[in-house]
Amino acid sequence: MINTAVALGSALFIMVLWWYGVLDGLELKTLDFRFHQFTYNTRPSDRIVIAAIDEKSLYELKKNYNTVWKWPRDIYALLVEYFRRGGANVVAFDILFSDPDVDRLTTDGVVTDGKFASAMGHAGNVVLAMQFLETANVLTEDNPYTPPLDSLHVFVDNRYSTIARHPSAILPLTQFQRNAASFGFANYQEDKQDGICRRIKVAGKFQDNLFFQLGVAAYLKAQGNPPVDIQTGKSFRTDEHEFPLTDANEFLISWYGKGGLGGVFRYYSIDSLISSALQEQEHIIPLIPSTRFKDKIVIVGGSAAGLYDFKSTPFTAMNPYPGMEITATVISNLLQQDILRRTDPIVTFLAIIFFSSFVSFLFAKVHRIRIVVSCTIIVSVFWMAVAFLLFKTKNLWIDVAVPEISIMATFAASAVLSYYTEGRARKYLRNVFGRYLSPMVITEILDREAGPELGGTQIEGTVFFSDIKNFTALSESMHPVEVVKLLNTYFSIATEILMKNEGLLDKYIGDAIMAVFGAPIEKHNHAHLACKTVLEINRAIKNNFLEGKAKIRLTTRFGISSGAMVVGNIGSERRLDYTAIGDTVNLASRLEGVNKMYGTTIIMSEHTKERIGEEFFSREIDTIRVKGKTQAIRIYELLDPVSVNDESFRRCIEFFKEGLRHYKNGEFRDALISFQSGQSFKADDGPTNVFINKCDNYILTPPAGSWDGVTTLEFK
Repeated sequence: MINTAVALGSALFIMVLWWYGVLDGLELKTLDFRFHQFTYNTRPSDRIVIAAIDEKSLYELKKNYNTVWKWPRDIYALLVEYFRRGGANVVAFDILFSDPDVDRLTTDGVVTDGKFASAMGHAGNVVLAMQFLETANVLTEDNPYTPPLDSLHVFVDNRYSTIARHPSAILPLTQFQRNAASFGFANYQEDKQDGICRRIKVAGKFQDNLFFQLGVAAYLKAQGNPPVDIQTGKSFRTDEHEFPLTDANEFLISWYGKGGLGGVFRYYSIDSLISSALQEQEHIIPLIPSTRFKDKIVIVGGSAAGLYDFKSTPFTAMNPYPGMEITATVISNLLQQDILRRTDPIVTFLAIIFFSSFVSFLFAKVHRIRIVVSCTIIVSVFWMAVAFLLFKTKNLWIDVAVPEISIMATFAASAVLSYYTEGRARKYLRNVFGRYLSPMVITEILDREAGPELGGTQIEGTVFFSDIKNFTALSESMHPVEVVKLLNTYFSIATEILMKNEGLLDKYIGDAIMAVFGAPIEKHNHAHLACKTVLEINRAIKNNFLEGKAKIRLTTRFGISSGAMVVGNIGSERRLDYTAIGDTVNLASRLEGVNKMYGTTIIMSEHTKERIGEEFFSREIDTIRVKGKTQAIRIYELLDPVSVNDESFRRCIEFFKEGLRHYKNGEFRDALISFQSGQSFKADDGPTNVFINKCDNYILTPPAGSWDGVTTLEFK
């Protein structure tokens, strides 16, 4: 429930930021990154060329023609005629011609403007720029709006009012309007977040007349001015193609790369074009023949720094970006159908919901932080990879910033929640198990996806019970304070070894210890760990008490058994104890007592022997049937490798094995001979002496009934 609330809260928070555009700037930066690294179509249409008024053009015209900016209009007339001769498809001027040629007005100003107007009328393919303004009364009576000769047929749906209206506009001279094929507005839409142009308004209104953006107008002219159907807020289309629009009637620009000379568009200096035009007039082979522009769409505009016609685009940081290249990019987008489409907002909405839920689910169900972090990183990278791939292959704009931030926000919120909730749970588990387990095992418990099942669960494990031999008599000879000190030292040594070997200290029972291996964390080598621990404790007790404190001789006896058992918090509502119960536990306890009968220190059941195989030295002692059970089991003595290295003891063990075989077959005299032979090598071997006595008794008084070689215990 808490994790669900976190998911919903995080998703709602991100949606509010998204709805109010707080994250728009970041998303736009990810779009710019995609244009830089994963451009959909790396080359624009080769039909589009740039005729640039560059620094060289300004310098050469001033030097050779003694003219400065603004240039006389007959220069543009010369260019229009030059492009017409070459068969250019469209010539679009990204220059405002709103005032007469004042510099030549007193001499041949009329002729200058007239030449330009006449050249445009003769060419029939010139598109001029205009500009919308947001201040009123700019339009003068000397320059009223006159529809071009080649007017468009435009159909607009019933949401016509959503097309922006403008109070005024800067228009070309009236005679230019009459002679131009069409004209379009050169306003550039800048994103308010960072002032970068990434879209253009397709259409705008002035004095109840509809105008297209300059690039769109040039494209429509190149297509023969087909009828246009505008579905405002949705799309505009011609007979052949449909182009998507945003709700604000904007066309998203699909960029190709850096601008300027050496960029993605082919550049020609107007100085070279003017020289070539003059050479053609004089029938001289030109530097650049006009036929090079056959079927081309020529964009005429400024690229010189002094003309201040540079715009901010996603590629401005790489190179200054002339405004006319925005027009060129729009035309290329339309010609090549390089349409940037943005996914429906419902996709982003669903992504926010999914990622918030997914991250919360991870924190709720997965308790390993490394897995949570890894899965979060994977899904985050996957979303970005899909977004970049679809941009590269389909020119599809999928929001990246908002979904990624939803992942981070939910992760942060869930992490904080986990710190306060799971942190308390982890602290509780450490408090519960800190007395029983080593820090390494506790850490493993906390790192597992599923912790120990508190309340009881069946496991496969190994249990041992230990007891100090003759402790009652020893304690009677000591002061109580010394007894406590002795026990504390003994328990400290044993517990340290136990925890080092990943055992669970179940409890202290007087001078006895009960320990479990394989709980609360499953261990496949639980029998090995138990035997290793017992041997190390036995060795440590001898070293610390026999040698270090010569007056105190401690011998610890152990019973070990492996098998199924139930572990968990067992007890009442008022008192719980984490412990193990079951036949395996009871058997281990009884085997510890069996040591007294055979004069041994470590006895393990056949179940433990099966699990350790030949990893440790051991010998079979007997087959017994404990009180209350009908099933007999073999028992083994676990031997310290140090003692087995003794040659006499090894010979004793060999004879013991031989004697035990005869004993099980009921061959008591042969068994006695073998046991006595072993006794000659080690007189104090407990099991050997026990079986010598048994054989003597059975020789004198043979067992009644059929012999199965099983010793039935009459004590628990």
